[in-house]
Amino acid sequence: LHGSSILERHHLEFGKTLLRDESLNIYQNLSRRQHDTVIHLMDIAIIATDLALYFKKRTMFQKIVDQSKTYENWNDWTKAMMMTACDLSAIAKPWEIQSKVALAVAAEFWEQGDLERTVLEQTPIPMMDRNKSDELPKMQCGFIDFVCAFVYKEFSRFHVEITPMLERLLNNRKEWNALKEVYEGKLAAIEGAKIAKEEEAAAKQAAAAAQSQSKTCIVG
Repeated sequence: LHGSSILERHHLEFGKTLLRDESLNIYQNLSRRQHDTVIHLMDIAIIATDLALYFKKRTMFQKIVDQSKTYENWNDWTKAMMMTACDLSAIAKPWEIQSKVALAVAAEFWEQGDLERTVLEQTPIPMMDRNKSDELPKMQCGFIDFVCAFVYKEFSRFHVEITPMLERLLNNRKEWNALKEVYEGKLAAIEGAKIAKEEEAAAKQAAAAAQSQSKTCIVG
């Protein structure tokens, strides 16, 4: 039915279906022109929640920010990027809030991963694998770097009042990175202890072999 943004287009069409019910149509008192404008804004806002489109539009949005004083017809692009910024806004909350939201979202992912493992007998992707929960800080750093940072950096250039959100995002990146380094330090310590144990065992085995060879030579 829909070639792209399938879930988002389903949401949009279902929303329009609900609006056909007079008891639910909150736009019924608008003029035809106002109604068309609102529906157009709905189209932009809902379809823009598809992150795949966000990645495709980033270069154009950067160009708009670079030429914001002279660029024409940038409103729809900016509104679409604003929806992405809103969708991702938990990442720009104070650390005390952001960390809780991240854990809550991760818990939902892990529940889905549990179902994939037990019901579908499939190995879930790392993000949904409860067995990899210790890697959450690393995943959050990647999420910030590859998904979130761009939109807040560009919007902070576009409007200075967005800067506090960018600053909180960067602070959250530092917090997650600190947790990531703690975990990586533990892994390194475990790996170091394992290697030391293997080297000790190898040394003992070599010493035993040398001693055995020495006894053989004496007997001979």
